Amino acid sequence: MTRRTAFDAPSPGERGFTLIEVLVGLALTGMAAAMLLSGLHFAGMAALRLRGESGGADQVVSAQRLLRATLTRLKPITDPRAMAPTVRMEGEGTRVRFFAAPLDRDAPDALHQYQLERTSDGRLILFDAGMRRIDVRREGMRVEGWSATLLADRVTRLSLRYFGVPPTGGAPAWQDRWWGRGQPPQLIAVRVDFPPGDARIWPDLLVRPGTTMNTSCTTSDSAIDCGSNL
Repeated sequence: MTRRTAFDAPSPGERGFTLIEVLVGLALTGMAAAMLLSGLHFAGMAALRLRGESGGADQVVSAQRLLRATLTRLKPITDPRAMAPTVRMEGEGTRVRFFAAPLDRDAPDALHQYQLERTSDGRLILFDAGMRRIDVRREGMRVEGWSATLLADRVTRLSLRYFGVPPTGGAPAWQDRWWGRGQPPQLIAVRVDFPPGDARIWPDLLVRPGTTMNTSCTTSDSAIDCGSNL
């Protein structure tokens, strides 16, 4: 039996890797790692894109729910001159102001003033102010303080239309203005446009305004006072 030393040549079955084989193996491993990292990168980008689109959709859904909930809580104001409940709504094509009950369920008889508009920097804002007193003769209003709720950003256009009987009478039709009618329109259409390439989509929102009677406000010949409700 012969003993092998470290200087003896290896047998055919014991031969290791050559330098070329090692380099080829390292190159293939590097290519596989690069492909794996590239796949993870694109998967991460797709996840972020889907998350952004989902966030934009959630924003639109929340905005439409808030507008629908607010516009279905319009509150008539009893005008002492006419002694009849009147819905005061000042609506144009780009903004609308109205009185409604707040969404706070702890104050169902309170009176709030709302205004929906698009600001100059492209934000869709629902302004909200608690009301205490309305001076009928001067049409002055004591406002508790305006708060602003951001409904959407990067808005290129807000379009409002009102369906109801025109001021001159006749069959109900879509109109660009609803002002001083005493009654709400039958429908309000709210359309919002986003810039090209924006993933958000605003489905046309149609709201049938509803009213809640305000039984707690006190009236006089010159004023309506809802201070006890706030």
